[in-house]
Amino acid sequence: MVFHVSRAPFDDRNVRLAASYAIDKDGIVGSLLSGIESRADSLLDPAMPYSNVNLTPYPYDKQKAIDILEQAGWVDLDGDGLREKNGVKRPYSLLYRTSNG
Repeated sequence: MVFHVSRAPFDDRNVRLAASYAIDKDGIVGSLLSGIESRADSLLDPAMPYSNVNLTPYPYDKQKAIDILEQAGWVDLDGDGLREKNGVKRPYSLLYRTSNG
């Protein structure tokens, strides 16, 4: 997954950090990919030239993601399950390909 960092809400570093903790990569591999693929901890395959940069992957930690958002001012003021900052909701889309074609 990659984030469009020049558009809200992912222009906020705290939202990107929280999203990184909120993504259950093992859950995605097990359910969406039927366990066929292995977990990807980076965008590019470390076997590719110049791509093995030894980054420490973020573990799945839902509570840490929630804490980061709340400390950064992203709160659910009206109980609808959507967080907002300074009274403004920041919707986003999650797009994925359903085929290799």
